[in-house]
Amino acid sequence: HEVLIRLKEVLKRYSYFDPELGYVQGMADLALPFARLFDSNWEAFECFKSLMKRVRSNFIEEYNDFGMETQLKTLRKYIDEYDPLLSDYLKFNSDSDNLFFVYRWLLILFRREFVDTERLWDVMFAAEACNIVKIEEFRIYVALAMIFSQKALFMKTCIRFEDLLKVTT
Repeated sequence: HEVLIRLKEVLKRYSYFDPELGYVQGMADLALPFARLFDSNWEAFECFKSLMKRVRSNFIEEYNDFGMETQLKTLRKYIDEYDPLLSDYLKFNSDSDNLFFVYRWLLILFRREFVDTERLWDVMFAAEACNIVKIEEFRIYVALAMIFSQKALFMKTCIRFEDLLKVTT
């Protein structure tokens, strides 16, 4: 119960901190690990605020340098380049050329896709801190790896976009 109260407080504070954006669906997924980790509302909020600096563009509808539209286009480019067979399948057989089945993965940084998301986040932030790869690129690579690892399943069972959603959520 304390965690939910802290989560609500963190999200409320963030909506005051960034009134232009306010609260957007998906933010609770990103704030929850901090509400669990810290006993202090302030610490949880500061960590969430820091994360939002990096991923805020995911929650903005208009075009921006690394918003969702750009990320999906970049992912599409990599699939086209590295696996033309899968690329054609997604374009022509499953009506998934837009890659919207990946949208949630990128929006909430794979929060629901892995049991231990915090470990993935640790690697992601450490890689950026060590100048190995930027977070924006890292999440594209993770999504690409997830898609490639499921290629056989996609091509065997996913005839429509709805089938891809069932397999990937």
